[in-house]
Amino acid sequence: MRTLLMFRIIFVFVALLPALSAFAICDGDASIVAEPTTDPTAPGWTYTLTIRWIDTFNIHHWVVPLDPAPGSCACTDFQTEIIIPNPSGTSGGVPDGCAVPHIGSFACNGDPYTVMSGKLMLFTPDLSEGCELDNTGLGIFQFQSDLPPVPIAEGLTLIAAGADPQGECSFPLVGVFPAMACNPVSAEKTGWGTLKSHYR
Repeated sequence: MRTLLMFRIIFVFVALLPALSAFAICDGDASIVAEPTTDPTAPGWTYTLTIRWIDTFNIHHWVVPLDPAPGSCACTDFQTEIIIPNPSGTSGGVPDGCAVPHIGSFACNGDPYTVMSGKLMLFTPDLSEGCELDNTGLGIFQFQSDLPPVPIAEGLTLIAAGADPQGECSFPLVGVFPAMACNPVSAEKTGWGTLKSHYR
């Protein structure tokens, strides 16, 4: 009887492995830094988003929350103030450490892959060349703006959106962002005194 019960437990566990991988505990971190742009024809600041992830499965794209609905910024505000080059960056992939290019974009009405609403910035891997995201990796992406950097609001997270919507997870997101009067920047950090200090 015990042997039969043990066999059934093992069978159920093996049957659930594909589903469990979608809910695997994911770990990682994300940060944004800014540097003055050296190209005089480009926007004044280059922002670099670095994402490190560990044991994160079936990633469809990355989501940076910008302004939750209904929001204090319009999507056109972000599209006007922020330029995302494409490809916007790369991450290491498989097989053989190949490079996965990512396409940056804005989502103005939430993300159908996650529960995120409002305005979002997305970085989506381009898998057309046969290079896949590894379960553990490092991605570096860039965008530009004439707006100077100010600290990101506390408690913000970057979302790893899974190919299965139920597989999403989140990492802490720290650093800076162009000085806009809406998330991910706290409104009180975009006052004239703060902005003026960046131009001295």
